[in-house]
Amino acid sequence: MNKKVLIISLIVLIIVITISVLIIKSQSTEEPIWTVGNNGSVSCDKYCQGINGAPWNNELPVDWNGANCSEAKDAVTNQTVSCSATHGKHVKCLCKKSDIGWS
Repeated sequence: MNKKVLIISLIVLIIVITISVLIIKSQSTEEPIWTVGNNGSVSCDKYCQGINGAPWNNELPVDWNGANCSEAKDAVTNQTVSCSATHGKHVKCLCKKSDIGWS
């Protein structure tokens, strides 16, 4: 195999790998994400919706263009709590992509 064919083959391989990674990444970011940065000063509904046109604490992909809370848990006890209540202590929020825009 000559040097030119080898270089072209390597470039094609790199392109295929890059495209595969991007496809896998785009599929994985569609799944709901558990956030851990909510200190309880806002509800998980508000936390998932974002602030100032972006996700809180950069915990969610910006390209989601908004999210909704589908579940909330006390970060210490792991007990389910309300998405709409402000708890005053750390909570984990399960946020699901909404495409309705960041708050």
